Amino acid sequence: MTKKTGKGGACPSFFFNTGRFPSWFTKDLPMVAKLLVCIGFSAAVLLVPHPAGKEKPVVPVYRVVLDPGHGGANVFPVAMFGDRYDRISKSYLEVFREGSQGGGFEESVLMYRIAVKVSALLKLTESDSGWETFRAMVSKYSASEPPRVVIQGFMSRKGTLPRQKLLKLKDPNHDYRLFDFPSGDETVAGRISVMNRLMPQLVVSFHCAQSAAHDQLGMSSVICAPYSFMAKGLEVLQHKRSDASFFHSSKYSSWFEERSNRSLYRWFLSDTSMYFLGYPLNGSDRVNAAKFKGYRYNMVSWPYRDPDGWEKTAASHPAGTRYASSPESFLADGPYWDRERSKFEEFRRDGGPEGFGGDNLYGGNEILRYTLTALAESGYQHPALRVAEPFLSVWSVPLYINAISAYVELGYLREPAHQKMFREKLDVVAEGIAVGIYSLLAGTVPKPSSNAFRPKGEKLNLDKYRIDDTKTYFEASAQ
Repeated sequence: MTKKTGKGGACPSFFFNTGRFPSWFTKDLPMVAKLLVCIGFSAAVLLVPHPAGKEKPVVPVYRVVLDPGHGGANVFPVAMFGDRYDRISKSYLEVFREGSQGGGFEESVLMYRIAVKVSALLKLTESDSGWETFRAMVSKYSASEPPRVVIQGFMSRKGTLPRQKLLKLKDPNHDYRLFDFPSGDETVAGRISVMNRLMPQLVVSFHCAQSAAHDQLGMSSVICAPYSFMAKGLEVLQHKRSDASFFHSSKYSSWFEERSNRSLYRWFLSDTSMYFLGYPLNGSDRVNAAKFKGYRYNMVSWPYRDPDGWEKTAASHPAGTRYASSPESFLADGPYWDRERSKFEEFRRDGGPEGFGGDNLYGGNEILRYTLTALAESGYQHPALRVAEPFLSVWSVPLYINAISAYVELGYLREPAHQKMFREKLDVVAEGIAVGIYSLLAGTVPKPSSNAFRPKGEKLNLDKYRIDDTKTYFEASAQ
């Protein structure tokens, strides 16, 4: 079924309905042509000047995916109900991560509520009348006149259900898995593949946790270090580098600590092994052959996946290949590793306005700064409401999408100040996020505020992601 857009063009009904996905989203990649046609038509309608006498200024169009975290339920056995479906073992390798609970909240439900609110605000930019409402909202935070843009918002998943209802389903995780998985004779696209097919310039992932250490308490971005940094860790595992100063002296040294039984450096080395080999390290810093986590880049429908049949070669983990099970014999070749070494991934994950973390960290922190500004302007401030240090690891979403990844932990469900925010200030939080998204795409001049974490207002330089005159890096993920 189709419906008319506000400009008179026809598009699939899902296109502006951020809460639903059609069945073809779960089909093979060639069907993405339908999406390309839709996006191309919408862009043409908005960007091509009107006939003489009715000319309007060119309006930039941006695509943003809102990615509310988790959903689903952690049920056993993992091989049937988990995530990371492995074509070698023909089973799931990872426990399904359903998200945190606490304070009467379920993370997946709460984050979905926020994403829906943000989606409704972005939707305002698609019409002239809606834009006036959106412009007035942005003007509360910007000292400059907000330039007209259209921000097309999409959702990475089609809905949410509380855990008790999910447990009644045959497969409670069908609509929530991050990675592709089989269903009958078909392959269902996981959320990462869905996001890449939409070709967004920006993906905003919403998360929260149960609790955090006192020095981490606040709001944090979640990022991945660049290939150039991870490669130094590989040299350590290959016994080509013994000096760890590259880690301790870098801004990437605050690595994510899963448990306190290892130093941050050793957690970094374990994640390095998983990043390159698909295996973590055991307590003796040796490859844990019993904990294979799979070749995640081959669990996504995108051009960087290895050609069909790769699993036959990979099953024996031959030395001197990208499927090797030891660091010494690993070779980083093939389309995915070429992608990892590209300048575009450096742009996303290193340097940038924050001095490290690339555009990903800047995007996340800027959204957090605008969220805190909105809360401050509403009269709500607290020491636990601050921008904390980012979380660093080999996280799946910021690693396996081509878009700029603003992945944010919005708070902690057991922290009273955050509980109040989630109970009483969701509309304010959504407004701050929406303004932050706008600022990243169009730029703002932030007004003075009592918020100590003042936004920078600098828009993302999207031009540097252009591959050639016909394609950007964002579009390459869906080719």
